[in-house]
Amino acid sequence: MALDDSTFARDISFPLRFDSECNLATDEDEEVVEQALNLITFLPQGTLPLFPDMGSTAVLTVFDPLDAGSKLSLDTSIRMAVSRLEPRVVLDKEFTIEESADELKIIAIIPYRIIVNNKSGAVRLTIPRPIGG
Repeated sequence: MALDDSTFARDISFPLRFDSECNLATDEDEEVVEQALNLITFLPQGTLPLFPDMGSTAVLTVFDPLDAGSKLSLDTSIRMAVSRLEPRVVLDKEFTIEESADELKIIAIIPYRIIVNNKSGAVRLTIPRPIGG
């Protein structure tokens, strides 16, 4: 099967489901990219022994106070992981990183652009913090 622009940003949907023609349903464009960004960001780097570069160090920032340095560290961690692991997108804008009102979550809004069709979007990631941390 030849890959073209219509199949480049498609993937089997997760959780698995079937479409109206009883084929495995696929997600396209933004859905696939947002799932990939979630997986890349929340999987701690080094967790998978056969794929030690998979994931990011973003989850390690939950123990740090959210200041300019930790925001830069989080931004850099996500950018490096996405540039290594997700070739379909470009992260060319600044992230918005803030703490929730109750300080139990870090919220990162990550704007992206899909290379093949030049569509832009943003994914909102919520990184939970340990209680009392």
